[in-house]
Amino acid sequence: MAYAVDPGGKIHDAYVDGSAIHFRAPLQGHHWLFYQQRELRGDTLHVSLAKYRFYNQHGDAGESILKEIRGRTIDSKFGRPPVEVIPFEIILQKPLQDHHISCCMYSGDTVRLKIFHDQQPLSDVPVKVVTDTGWSAALRPGADEMVSFEIPRNTYVDTTKDKHHKQHLLITADYAVDAEGSYQGQPYRRVHYSTTEPIDFGPSPLEWAAKMPAFLVVFAVILVCGFGVFLYRLWIRKRRLASA
Repeated sequence: MAYAVDPGGKIHDAYVDGSAIHFRAPLQGHHWLFYQQRELRGDTLHVSLAKYRFYNQHGDAGESILKEIRGRTIDSKFGRPPVEVIPFEIILQKPLQDHHISCCMYSGDTVRLKIFHDQQPLSDVPVKVVTDTGWSAALRPGADEMVSFEIPRNTYVDTTKDKHHKQHLLITADYAVDAEGSYQGQPYRRVHYSTTEPIDFGPSPLEWAAKMPAFLVVFAVILVCGFGVFLYRLWIRKRRLASA
């Protein structure tokens, strides 16, 4: 089961064919693709959910621009409303950043998120955060139903050789409710939801901004040392001339 949500908030049914998902994307701009997988184990229905945000550059640009001007798009990565057909979802809120690059996430940024079940925020669901280098953390929402954490600095790669280097982290959450129903003709008494939220991030731009002061310090040290050597040689030369 899959759905696509266009920038205007309209939900389109998607068709799953093996490893491929087919759907309509009539508008130009960012879309959301949601995928659900269900499996009955005993008397518990397990629902796994995943989503992906992508940009469609071949759609109707005129209608997309008009919706953007009217403020009717929900294609933002942060703070969008829950999708009514998705029962359990992690939604990123606007992060806290010390720099002015709002399009991307970087180490040192504070990720903020909320968890929703049936479009209602939850305050008692723990989340787990794991990075591609093995760092992990278990977190719980605060009094404002917000989960927040700072993206750690994982690696110190040479970005002069790979300027587009990205690191990855995955946020996971699980939630179970008592609910009776049937799936494929078999009854269940409990539903267990699991969902994920991937984030790509890069090295903090503040780290590389600090390179300039460091370069100036090194340059000043070299300049002072060079001037000192010059004065020393000048003094030696004067002594030799005086002794001659």
